[in-house]
Amino acid sequence: MVRLTILVVGLTLIATFFTAEGALSMPSSSLGRSGAKCDYAWHNHGSHCYRIFYNKQTWFEAADRCAKYGGALTTVEDALEDGFLGGLLTGPGLNLPHWIGVIRKNMEMPAVWVDGVKRNFSRWRTGDADYTKAETTCVRAIASSTSSTEWLAESCDKDYPFVCKKPSN
Repeated sequence: MVRLTILVVGLTLIATFFTAEGALSMPSSSLGRSGAKCDYAWHNHGSHCYRIFYNKQTWFEAADRCAKYGGALTTVEDALEDGFLGGLLTGPGLNLPHWIGVIRKNMEMPAVWVDGVKRNFSRWRTGDADYTKAETTCVRAIASSTSSTEWLAESCDKDYPFVCKKPSN
């Protein structure tokens, strides 16, 4: 049996087919607000393209995979982008944590975004911003609703799906 779920996030249409093997995202090739286009299997939001990878990998493997596509694990600039990400990660079979681009490399240093930009925006799950789980800690996002996410610290060597982000074409 195949079930189709269609979600509209902003001006982007996201269709997801659910089969016995799991969720298969059907990408939109729609134009974003800026008129920019994304490659097949990538979703447009603003001036960036996003892709969910469902195959579970460690944070470092996921970061390498994103780089092979010309991007990086996703960063989150503000509530608007977080809402878009929450929409991407919402749906039956999708309510799993996904790696995003935050890492803390040692216990004496704060967590940093993969692009090196300092941000005031965060969505830490209550009690989870203390990074006490491991020496090297990475961050996962999980949809808390269709309009936001929650972030959770985790050891970087665990396998999770992940979200890549790259500039639009």
